[in-house]
Amino acid sequence: MRDIEFTRQLRDVNLTQCLTFLAVAEIGSFRGAAERLHISQSALSVQVRQMERALGVPLLHRTTRSVVLTAQGQVAQAALRRICGDLDRMVKDFREEAALHKGFLSVAVLPSLAATLLPQVVTGFGAAHPGIEVRLRDADSKAIVAMLRGGDVDMGILSRNAALDGYLFTPLFEDEFLVVVPREGHPLSAR
Repeated sequence: MRDIEFTRQLRDVNLTQCLTFLAVAEIGSFRGAAERLHISQSALSVQVRQMERALGVPLLHRTTRSVVLTAQGQVAQAALRRICGDLDRMVKDFREEAALHKGFLSVAVLPSLAATLLPQVVTGFGAAHPGIEVRLRDADSKAIVAMLRGGDVDMGILSRNAALDGYLFTPLFEDEFLVVVPREGHPLSAR
């Protein structure tokens, strides 16, 4: 119930209005803020008026020469600086993560591959993407499938099997199976 009330209180205030108000508050001028935001001064004024109407209080004292924050405007400015700063950092972090500049990659891998194949691959990946931390988890095939299904890892390196239906599978290499038997005295020795 509280979330519904919270949504009702905010539905008439949007991010554009908040950013417009912050520009006016920071610059102290409608004309200067309009120039910074590349919008008309009248469009900027409409955004600020709509926000004030939605909040039910004046945020700015306007005169022909200046714009001064009201007490409520000062509170709004402080809160919106924090909120917009957090939002800006979140967007930047997400974009860096999506571009493989920052974040971590969790990989479940068979123990035999963790010891042989992965060190060189992880080193190469780390050189190409220094902001990405690779976390390896060694497990058997059944456990790797369970980790993938549970969302505990981002990817798994294992042999293809029926349990992987519905998952994107990209072959990394083909491994030739060999049978090793004594040179003499075994039925397969001659083959």
